[in-house]
Amino acid sequence: MRVIGYDPGLKGGAGVIERVGARLDVLELVSITTDAEEPDDVRYAFIFGKLQVLVRSWHPELFSYERQLGAQVGAYERGEFQADNSKVNVAVGVGLGCAFAYGLKVVSVTPAQAKIAVLGKGGSKADKRAVKAAVARLTDAKRFSRHGADGVSIAIAGERKWQEQRALAAGAKRA
Repeated sequence: MRVIGYDPGLKGGAGVIERVGARLDVLELVSITTDAEEPDDVRYAFIFGKLQVLVRSWHPELFSYERQLGAQVGAYERGEFQADNSKVNVAVGVGLGCAFAYGLKVVSVTPAQAKIAVLGKGGSKADKRAVKAAVARLTDAKRFSRHGADGVSIAIAGERKWQEQRALAAGAKRA
């Protein structure tokens, strides 16, 4: 199964993985960083274009994205909502729009699930450097952004979650 993992935002990233049996291959990692001087519509179109290139190049079956909670939602609930929080949520929508336009299955994961996917149990509190180091062990890439590494961890967590959901659905049908 090929999966795109998307770390949404105006400074985000993506990773493409493929799982065949027990083997996991990291196919591509990209940073998706927009120009802060550009208008928002241009920035969102840039994100869509980058994701579209990945979909067309790799033909994934699943689109996994990091669900926005924690800092973004907590800030909103505390009345500290900032424009950047809403821009991240729009970037999520741009990613979902791309996934739906290409007929991909979609799954969301939490930041903790993405970290645990590459660091194992207890990794949910790790910082971005630890995630990047763990992804470096999975790939031959010498240089890549932390956002690309986050994309890979999101793809791995999404693939696991999708397989778990399929197994649960199959068990429910048998019951």
